[in-house]
Amino acid sequence: MSLRAKAQLVGKLRNLICQAQGINMALREQSRTSQRKVTLDYLFTLFHLAKPKASDLLLKTLIIAVIYAITAKFSLEFAMLPGKITAVWLPSGLTFAFVTWFGRRALPGIALGSIAFMLWNQLTMSLSWPISSDIVAIVACAVANSLQPVIGVGMIQRLTHRPPSLDRMQTVISFVVAATIAPMLPAFIGITTSALVGIVPWSNYGISWFTWWSAGVVAILVFTPTLLFWSQAAESVHPRLRQEVLGILGTTLGLCWLIFGQGYPVEYVLLLVLIWSGLRLGNFATSALVSLIAMIAIVSTAHSLGVFAGNSPTYSLVILQSFIAVCSVSSLVLRGALNAQKAVELSLEKTLLSLEQQVSDRTAQLRESQAILDGFFSVAPVGLGIVDRELRYVRVNTLMAAMHNLPAESHIGRSIREIQPDLASEIEPVYHQVLSTGQPVLNREENNQLPHQDNPIQTWLATYFPILNLAQTPTQVGIVLMEISEIKQLEQQLRQQAYMDGLTQIANRLYFNEVFELEWRRCGRSQQPLSIILCDLDEFKAYNDTYGHPMGDQCLKQFANVLTQAINRPGDLVARYGGEEFVVILPDTNADGALRVAERIRQCLHQRQIPHCRSSVAPYVTVSLGIATCIPALPQQPNDLLQAADTALYESKRQGRDRITQIDLEPIAE
Repeated sequence: MSLRAKAQLVGKLRNLICQAQGINMALREQSRTSQRKVTLDYLFTLFHLAKPKASDLLLKTLIIAVIYAITAKFSLEFAMLPGKITAVWLPSGLTFAFVTWFGRRALPGIALGSIAFMLWNQLTMSLSWPISSDIVAIVACAVANSLQPVIGVGMIQRLTHRPPSLDRMQTVISFVVAATIAPMLPAFIGITTSALVGIVPWSNYGISWFTWWSAGVVAILVFTPTLLFWSQAAESVHPRLRQEVLGILGTTLGLCWLIFGQGYPVEYVLLLVLIWSGLRLGNFATSALVSLIAMIAIVSTAHSLGVFAGNSPTYSLVILQSFIAVCSVSSLVLRGALNAQKAVELSLEKTLLSLEQQVSDRTAQLRESQAILDGFFSVAPVGLGIVDRELRYVRVNTLMAAMHNLPAESHIGRSIREIQPDLASEIEPVYHQVLSTGQPVLNREENNQLPHQDNPIQTWLATYFPILNLAQTPTQVGIVLMEISEIKQLEQQLRQQAYMDGLTQIANRLYFNEVFELEWRRCGRSQQPLSIILCDLDEFKAYNDTYGHPMGDQCLKQFANVLTQAINRPGDLVARYGGEEFVVILPDTNADGALRVAERIRQCLHQRQIPHCRSSVAPYVTVSLGIATCIPALPQQPNDLLQAADTALYESKRQGRDRITQIDLEPIAE
């Protein structure tokens, strides 16, 4: 090849590389512009303003300035140190997001908002600083507040070569580093200037600088991710996640009430809720939850409430900010790890799909055993089938076809999802497991709803085994199905007969004894209280003598219904102990809690007002209750607690019935 031809080839390659780089940059800019557009649309919707043209920067500047001034004024409500140094500087989180979305075009709005806030603050607080001090402080703060997001966003772009996105571990680490370093120089400028003009005493310089810096760090770590993830908000309010969102929110608010309202030192339990949210609800919901927790913690501590209050302002501030930072960083790292894992799984899935497409059909080697297979399929007393790698039926016998309520011919070439749509999502992974590992899956129970009017639910015992080619590679999956519907129905009936009282349809004494033993051991291991309530209908023999045994049975049924309605926790158990006696197991329940449950039972029975003309207590049926509570410990035995409840019940009857007697067993020293 001549030198001229080589030069032309090199030139073409350079042009192609330049075009590829240009396309890549254009795509990045398009993505960034789209994100900014979504956020800007929301801001204008929030303020009920008409969306301006792209060149109309004035309105955007005013909006940013107004938001900055309002949030800055709000932040001052939580000032805890001299010089109005606040625990969290909300504008730091906002300005970081503004610069991420709009670049340096957001700086005029930030500077204007800072100046407006300083003037507003001076007017409302009637500060007596000299005019020269005002000008110097205002200018210094405006410069410091404008530098902070520029430094932070620029640092992230240098470390990751992309805008802040928090979608992978590298960007999360870069964001945390930038959030930590960016407020240092602005804090130095602001505090040094304030000290020079006499706003902040030099004796407080160190703690004031630290508080300015930490307030900016906390605001960026907590509130900026919520703003950056705003475009993902729709994922967190999906209808299928609505109940889980409410559950997480309720749990968070309950824990915050305990921690910051009641002062219980269980603040780091909130990390478990954040992990739950991170695993289930995604980026925006988790960041919003961190912001909510942070706001509650800040407001409570500023008003001397919660676990962080009660110490010196400096100590409370440091502990509060450390807690908020740990929550935010933990949630960001978790989401970064999950996103990285998801990307790896997606890549792996694509690789596996690509490999599956390259696997050719190698079933020709099975022709040698075709005659044996035909005979086995025709005479086998169980359902048999073969499925290929695409999960399509290759062959089924008449018994399997009958189990699916379809002709055998209609199975061939059709997928599992077409033949068994109700079970497809459950059994498809089993087929993939057999094909990938070459190991069988034995005796797996499966239930399916079939269009049989007389027997709509069927249960099968299924075995899946690999069919190998000459290279010992799984190419197909064999299925053996045995219907065990009648056996399962009989098993369920026997279980109900063994553990359920036939009259009241609640647990019987046998089931109570088993559960009582289990809960005794469990509460003993966890050292949690266990309570027992024994209930006995008052003068029930007289009721039977007056109204007859059929009416007595109806009375027992009504009282069983009262118990099931009064007991609302899943772990509690209501059982018939014998005759007109009933028993309630209350795990993890102290004496006060058991007393409330017993009183609820007594009041619910009163409300029924079941007539009892022979009763010496009341004109309607009443109940006497005995409560015993203890923390299981040796040498006590379950029967000791039961005997104590029986003693309490006897005392209730001796004192006139329709009352509650309570015994709290103390642990017996060995």
